[in-house]
Amino acid sequence: AGEMIAAAKAHFGVAAPETPKAIGTSDASLIWSGPDQFLVLSKDGKHSIEVLAPGFAGSASLSDQSHARALISISGDKARAMLAKLSSIDLHPDVFGVGAAAATSMDHTSVTLWRGGDRNGLAVFNLLVFATFAESLWHTVLDSAAEYGVTIGHSEDL
Repeated sequence: AGEMIAAAKAHFGVAAPETPKAIGTSDASLIWSGPDQFLVLSKDGKHSIEVLAPGFAGSASLSDQSHARALISISGDKARAMLAKLSSIDLHPDVFGVGAAAATSMDHTSVTLWRGGDRNGLAVFNLLVFATFAESLWHTVLDSAAEYGVTIGHSEDL
């Protein structure tokens, strides 16, 4: 684990998260996904598996998940209330602040959840879900948010 953390620091300029948290750089996010493991979300494919492999050789096993997962990002003044319907995680900002992460489930679907930086003064919650379950979870999210109103948008942030 120590070698993997050092390899992440050498490549990304930050150490790999050792506890449930997400660490952002200018072109990637490193998200804790379990003991001694983390996910890398790369902007513009800069950190492809081919680029990462030499630096992590001998210290980590790499697996390309580019097409295996879908990202759902949720924000708004009722985002926390809506997510509380789907998760047992305490999402209050005193407990689940910016950068906090969790491997959890929502509506019987495994997700990696982390709190991104606030946008326009509102909390941003990111859900990374296996692509095969994304549509089902998406509809569950929409159903849970219906009483608050929903605006669907697209971002190139990640």
